[in-house]
Amino acid sequence: MMAIKYLHDHPSALQEIRDEHFAIRGRKKPEEPLDWNDHKSMVFTRAVIFETSRLATVVNGILRKTTEGMEWN
Repeated sequence: MMAIKYLHDHPSALQEIRDEHFAIRGRKKPEEPLDWNDHKSMVFTRAVIFETSRLATVVNGILRKTTEGMEWN
C-alpha cells in the first residue's frame, strides 16, 4: 500500500519502474515467464522496495528501549 502511495507521489520513479519492467518483458516472448535472472535484474524495483520498507515500517508505533544505561551529551 505504501509503495503505491510513494510511487503516486513520485511519478518519475513510477516511470522508471515501468521502463525497467517493459525492458525485461521486451526481451522475452509473450508466453515466456519471468525467471530468477529477470528478478535479479530489477535493480530499481528492488531499491524502491527497500526504500519503502525503510520509510514505512510494518510495525508502526513500536518504541525501542536500550538494554544498557547511556549518557546523552
